[in-house]
Amino acid sequence: MSDDLRGFRVPERFRPLLEDIVRRIAVGDYEGVSRDFSPYAGDPRHDLGLWARQYPARLVPLPAAAWEEIECMHFEERSEWEVWVDLWSDCGRTDLTLLVDVIDHGGEIDVRVRDLRVM
Repeated sequence: MSDDLRGFRVPERFRPLLEDIVRRIAVGDYEGVSRDFSPYAGDPRHDLGLWARQYPARLVPLPAAAWEEIECMHFEERSEWEVWVDLWSDCGRTDLTLLVDVIDHGGEIDVRVRDLRVM
């Protein structure tokens, strides 16, 4: 099995799209993010904003330093990355984590937001 485990940094080419998703979450666009990126869109049992709406601090877009903390796994055989994006608030790094799959189709990037949870 040639799948690699943690220790990878998120490739630069994925970052603008991931930053945009986090920015949309920070402004409360949970339904839009779910509609555009979640395989569970439309499922009433899956509420992407559940934990974020209850969070006691205001979420903010990712600061540049956040990329040093973001972890991912690369599954080379599937050209897929599993990314754990820690969210930030106006008070600093939070315990909210966005779980995302990124599939690289030879230059075209497909992102699937799986969950937003407290880790």
